[in-house]
Amino acid sequence: MKKIASTLLLSSLCVFAFSASVEKKVALDKYEGLKYSSDEIPTNKSNAAIPKNIIFIIGDGMGCGAYDAASVYCFGETNKLYMQQLPVSSLVKTRSRNNTVTDSAASGTAMSTGNKVNNGNIGGCSQKNAPFIPLKSIASFAQEQGKAIAIVTSDSSVGATPAAFYAHNPSRHDFAGIIMDQLSCGFEVIIGNKATYQWLRSTDNAEKVAKVKDSHVIVDGIDAIKAAPVDKKVIANLDNDFLNKETSVAEFMMASIERIEKDPDGFFMMVECCYPDKGGHSNDASKTVLGTIHIDYAIKAAVEYAAKNGDTLVVVTADHETGGITNVTRNETDLIVTYTTGSHTSADVPLYAFGPGADKFAGNIDNTEIPIKMADFWNIKLEKLEE
Repeated sequence: MKKIASTLLLSSLCVFAFSASVEKKVALDKYEGLKYSSDEIPTNKSNAAIPKNIIFIIGDGMGCGAYDAASVYCFGETNKLYMQQLPVSSLVKTRSRNNTVTDSAASGTAMSTGNKVNNGNIGGCSQKNAPFIPLKSIASFAQEQGKAIAIVTSDSSVGATPAAFYAHNPSRHDFAGIIMDQLSCGFEVIIGNKATYQWLRSTDNAEKVAKVKDSHVIVDGIDAIKAAPVDKKVIANLDNDFLNKETSVAEFMMASIERIEKDPDGFFMMVECCYPDKGGHSNDASKTVLGTIHIDYAIKAAVEYAAKNGDTLVVVTADHETGGITNVTRNETDLIVTYTTGSHTSADVPLYAFGPGADKFAGNIDNTEIPIKMADFWNIKLEKLEE
């Protein structure tokens, strides 16, 4: 089994030039932590070479330091997370078309379309003295093949990463335009936090919402997602009380899988957790830890589903690193995390994979290669920008 030594990565890859660092603590009794052994990785007994389904999990801002923080918090040592035990691992480069440090819009678009675009661009690329060029995502291509699509996040569903899989906009901040694309994309499930509520309920969008009422339901809460009519597409909002649960991402991911897994053509799902990024920006160790715990629970649920299902590929990575975490220590009462910035960095991020086709993701790769490799499984040819 190939593993990434995250402590080594912190020194060899996360090379920053910041003038100051700050230590932040999180009490060891704040969270229950991960209640399972990382040695429980199931065996994928399927002989399938090509996945019918893909679960693509993205930890926003979840770099090497976030892995260390959660592992040391829960287990007292590094490299003990469930996802770090998966059979295939690699490192991913994250730069955008116009900057060595990407934002979530450009990185999300790279991982949805296979193209480098400028920071701020969603599902397409702005070019100097030329019109914005929209690019179709792997989710949209998969939809054309008849596959069911779910885009689920603990962030707003009009946030940069989820939007990159269904929207086309030169600005990640044009939320009114992005929500229009969300309502018209036709995906089976879209889930986000309550921040999306204002856009769906605004009078400006009333006419558009009315047009999709026969095909969609707009619901609030995990129970409403489970109870929604099976013949309706679901747009759902989740509140912070639920999202602060350590198992919340795993729960809304599995609720979504239950809605789409019966599609005879298979499904594509993108799952995002935004908390590691929020923790990095605010230098909040509790959010860094909680977000990575979110992802590890989701990975465990996804891998167990894939092992039982046999034809599902699970891939987990990050859009970028946030916070420039350089050190993680623990005493009897607290975890101490050292941050060197409140911004994104250019550090490579880990990737782990499980299931049919997982070996295609081994080695050092660029983030644009992720959707290209996924598309190859399904004989999809992604659009390519001219350099």
